[in-house]
Amino acid sequence: MSFRLATFLLIFSRVFLSFALEFKYSENLGSDVALSWNFANESITIKVSAPTKGWISIGISPDGGFPGSDASIGGLNGSGKYVEDVYGPETGGPKPDESQDVEILSAEENDTSTTIIVQRKLKTGDQNDIDIQRGNLYVLWAYGSSDVWGRPGPGSRPNQRGVKEMVLVPDTDDVNFIHTTMLDEEKKISLKWYYTDEDITFKFLAPTTGWTALGFSRDGKFPGSDACIAGRKDNMNYVEDVYGPEENGPPRVDESQDYEVLSAKQGSDSTTLVIRRKLLTGDAHDVDIKAGKIFVTWAFGNIDEWKGPDPSTNPVETGVKEMVLIPEESSE
Repeated sequence: MSFRLATFLLIFSRVFLSFALEFKYSENLGSDVALSWNFANESITIKVSAPTKGWISIGISPDGGFPGSDASIGGLNGSGKYVEDVYGPETGGPKPDESQDVEILSAEENDTSTTIIVQRKLKTGDQNDIDIQRGNLYVLWAYGSSDVWGRPGPGSRPNQRGVKEMVLVPDTDDVNFIHTTMLDEEKKISLKWYYTDEDITFKFLAPTTGWTALGFSRDGKFPGSDACIAGRKDNMNYVEDVYGPEENGPPRVDESQDYEVLSAKQGSDSTTLVIRRKLLTGDAHDVDIKAGKIFVTWAFGNIDEWKGPDPSTNPVETGVKEMVLIPEESSE
């Protein structure tokens, strides 16, 4: 193969790849490190750029720490593009994974930066890898000044590194929440939802950074109602399935926990939760969600503690709205 032909094919492949890969999502990770990504079917494709001509590392962590993390280290050296699947042991630096589950699609350098595009499955089945699931997770990043990362010496240690909590795979785009309503007269509390044959997913926004409650009642009253109390505290999502006892009194924790928080985001004065449960849970304390009218209840507090005699745990606002979550089929 001639030098000109080889050069042409190299340039063509890079141009083709840049057009073929479209990145729907992007995030600035800090220190001039840019992240773009997209996911389809069972894989995620990630593009990361950093101000270095050395190695770049991008990874995920269950709690924001390095031990137990899962990462890839890649770049461009004299032999071409490279990548290595690594993990964070309990002590020490990254170790190469026996199962190499990351593929490098491209790597480019200019005078000031390096850009790599890597791809892996969302769920690899490797015990040293972390499944990339819907909702919040911690993204770790780092870069060094050379293409030697696994040996002692200058350039192998990171010049910069950081961590950012974010969502790589959102539960769903808003376009899928085809139903929407405001739950209060002041239009501060919104509810969006969609449903399948088996479950229902809600996107619930309340004007608080404390606890929130979303529930259902057969008659609009608290006794016999079914709800979840959820929010975000200490960088962790939480949810508790509760019910209203027949003899009144505060909500009680249900033995069968049938709600799941898919994602949680907090602004300076609001919390947005994506919550899912089955339409029919089979739990005696849950209210079945069926076609026709149902009473939707809501409440929120100022702090992330809702149990106890302290008045600060009491709800700031509560409300109920009769509505239809699932329309009845037309008889026509």
